[in-house]
Amino acid sequence: MGLPATVVDWGLWKSLADVQKDATQISAESGLQPMADEVAIGALPLVMNPDAAVATVVVAADWPLLAAAYRTRGALRIVDDLLPAPEDVGKGESEFRTSLRSCPAEKRRDMLFDHVGALAATVMGMPPTEPLDPSAGFFQLGMDSLMSVTLQRALSESLGEFLPASVVFDYPTVYSLTDYLATVLPELLEIGATAVATQQATDSYHELTEAELLEQLSERLRGTQ
Repeated sequence: MGLPATVVDWGLWKSLADVQKDATQISAESGLQPMADEVAIGALPLVMNPDAAVATVVVAADWPLLAAAYRTRGALRIVDDLLPAPEDVGKGESEFRTSLRSCPAEKRRDMLFDHVGALAATVMGMPPTEPLDPSAGFFQLGMDSLMSVTLQRALSESLGEFLPASVVFDYPTVYSLTDYLATVLPELLEIGATAVATQQATDSYHELTEAELLEQLSERLRGTQ
C-alpha cells in the first residue's frame, strides 16, 4: 500500500518468559535474557519516533554467549561487533599458572594438555572416570554454545589470559586447543624456541662430513682445557 512502517524485533519479555518455561530455558542457554516489561515498554518511544530506523532490535543478551550460539548453528558472526571489550583477566597469577611455571619445562605441555581435557570434561558433565577423546570434536561429544562459553571463561580464568570468545569454535578438540594455548603462554613458547634451536643445531651437524665433525669436536675439547 506504500504506507510507512516500522519493524521492531523484540527479544524476550519477562511476562511471556514466566509462562513459557521450556522455550525460555532454550533461549537463555543461547544467550537471550528476559527483559523486564517496563524496560521493553520504555523503548517504544525510541523505536517509534520519526527519526527511528525502519527496523530496530530491542533485546537483552549475554553477548558472548549469543555470539557463540550463532557460531554453533552456522558459523555466523553477525553479533561479534557487539561483544564487550576484553576484560583484564591478569589480576594476579592463578593457581594453575603458578603450578605450570614451577613445573619442569619438559612436562609443561603435558600439564596444559591434561588441564584442557579436564576442564572440557567438567564443562560437559562427563564423569572423571570416563576418558575424553582428545582428537574428537567438542561439539560431536555433545558440547553446546553455553558449554563452549563456559569453557572459554574457565580457561581464561585459570590461565590468567584473555582468550577470544570464539577460541573453542576455532580449536574444537583437546589437541588443537592445547596447541593454540601453547602459542599464547610464555612458559610454553620458551620450550618451543629451545626445541627449534636444538633442531636447527642438529640439522647443521647432519650437513657436516665426518672430518668436519671431528674438527669441531677437537676445537671444543681444546676450548675446555
